[in-house]
Amino acid sequence: MNKFVVALVLGLGLLCLASYSNSLHNPFLMDDHALILDNPHIGDISHLQLNPFSAAKGSAGGEHYIYFRPLTHLADYLSYTLYGHDVFGYHVMNLTLLFISALLWWVLLTRLFPEGPAPLIGSLLFVSHPIFGVLVNYTSTTGYILLIILVVTGFLCHLAHTSRPHPGWVAAGTGCFALSLLCHETAAGFPFYLAGLLCFVDKYPPGRILRHLLPYFAVIGLYILFRMHYASLKDGVLDNIGGFRLDLFEYSAMLGQLVISYLNNLVFLRDIVLIYSAPGTDHPLLWAGLLALLLVAALSLLRRWRSDPKGIFVWWLLVGFGPVTLACFSRPSMGLIISPHWLLIPSLGYCLFIALLFAQLIGTTRRRIGIGVTVFVLIAFVSVSRYYNRLWGNEILYCHYMLKLSPRIPLAKFWLAHAYAADGQWQPARQYFQETIMGVENDWKGYVNLGVIEGQLGNPAGEIKYYLRALKLKPDSPDLWNNLATVYIDTGETDKARVILTRLLRRNPNFDAARANLQLISPAP
Repeated sequence: MNKFVVALVLGLGLLCLASYSNSLHNPFLMDDHALILDNPHIGDISHLQLNPFSAAKGSAGGEHYIYFRPLTHLADYLSYTLYGHDVFGYHVMNLTLLFISALLWWVLLTRLFPEGPAPLIGSLLFVSHPIFGVLVNYTSTTGYILLIILVVTGFLCHLAHTSRPHPGWVAAGTGCFALSLLCHETAAGFPFYLAGLLCFVDKYPPGRILRHLLPYFAVIGLYILFRMHYASLKDGVLDNIGGFRLDLFEYSAMLGQLVISYLNNLVFLRDIVLIYSAPGTDHPLLWAGLLALLLVAALSLLRRWRSDPKGIFVWWLLVGFGPVTLACFSRPSMGLIISPHWLLIPSLGYCLFIALLFAQLIGTTRRRIGIGVTVFVLIAFVSVSRYYNRLWGNEILYCHYMLKLSPRIPLAKFWLAHAYAADGQWQPARQYFQETIMGVENDWKGYVNLGVIEGQLGNPAGEIKYYLRALKLKPDSPDLWNNLATVYIDTGETDKARVILTRLLRRNPNFDAARANLQLISPAP
């Protein structure tokens, strides 16, 4: 094996460890519990979405998913099968997959830029940039790393076809694209990202690029037709838009805030967070104007760099924000939102952009300065990554950090309340669960947890009150009815418990917990 390749593998591996070694024992947190650890449906065919003609059960309470990500669900299931509740295994697997994706990224950059240090620098920046830290720290993000692997492999397959035309390469590329769509919807930008490579590196004219992209557009067409009838994008995003009641200037202003937030994460490494909600503004024209200026600047750079590979980053950034313009409506209770992991490919493009700048500097007479700047930036990336790893290591601390940046996110309050409850801090847990109640159907989760807390505080009347409120919103939940019956048993109201349990077993004859409760108050002769 080439000595350089061996050194590269060792160097990337060591940099991965330098960046994330203090994250490998970080606990499960936030959605990890609902999606993996406490998900009773994790191995069900319906949850894995392997049968597209049946409704997919969600992570709790049998809810239905509004998206279609079977590869992500399968990755979570395989992780759970392999590691169970051993969080170290999840982190090691995600870090290993990140390392593999970085190697593939280096192979792609070597294909695009066979001369100079840009491929090496680009791959080193990838594994150390803190914006990718979510992929290691959050155990349920395995599917996103698979998306990167599939997208980069798809690029490699198609570029192999451009140099040695063969239908097999096209089939492999479209196959990778199709599989990436089964990880996350943001992979739909694949053909447009590929167009950037064909335009800025291979210098293909528009007509030739379009011919190369036809198979991928066919896949998108089939995907859209499928999603019109299963896990509809209309239900998950489009139907939410009207509820925001934003005019064009207000929407543009808040979208501008989301764009600035992402660029702040990417360039200055500041305020990187799982979910960011646009705060809104009393000056929408100002923010809308700023968004327009950013768009004009991006288009000007594209024109200036139309023959320069640095234009790839600008193009990928514009492509990446295409889906975000709609995805930001996906959680109405949070306002307009953005998650940095929606923009993984543009973030890779930024690593390429910086690598090209540093390679250009190293290639001049300022070689030592270029190497010094590169090393300094890598050290800075590693240091900041380790700082964010420490934040991820404490769910209470991380949720407070998220709420400091975006106070409007009730989901962060729910996670924070759950973390306090898991730590036995019942009073702050009750406070934050109460703050999640918003007069919507999903409030049943908050009421259930408030009921549990009242039970822990020795207040059965409050426990019953909250369970009854939850049942008004979720009357078909067997677990809720059984919980209520348990409280009635504990308070001596066995007649009420017996009525509930008898009806419950009539509808769910295999519900062992309910049967055990009924036998407790009606022992067999």
